[in-house]
Amino acid sequence: MTKKLDNLIEAGKEKLKAKKWRKIGIVALFNTVVGLNINAKPLNLPKEYSENISVEGHENEVFDYDFNNDGINEKVVVTYNSVNNAIGAVISIYTNQGGKDMLTYQVTFDKKFSIMELQAMQKNV
Repeated sequence: MTKKLDNLIEAGKEKLKAKKWRKIGIVALFNTVVGLNINAKPLNLPKEYSENISVEGHENEVFDYDFNNDGINEKVVVTYNSVNNAIGAVISIYTNQGGKDMLTYQVTFDKKFSIMELQAMQKNV
């Protein structure tokens, strides 16, 4: 993970590949757990998960993660935008309810992350 974040910093303003955003999403989730202030506006996402989720001006990275170790993966949608090495992200978690993945949690951040902050956070993980 360190090598990937180092490559991210070197690339600077270039657009990052989607797989690297998965790691950024995990770091962002970790920071939520350790107590970031989360009071920014949530995004207007559909209540039911679909492969075609999109928000104008943002990109998405979707992955599965089993938060409660019950053997059922929840869908995690990291919606982000990047301007001048600052990354804004909203994390939406869809859980299985009655056979459908429904929006259950949405984590928003009150500030954008700089790429340099992400490298510093990664060293602490």
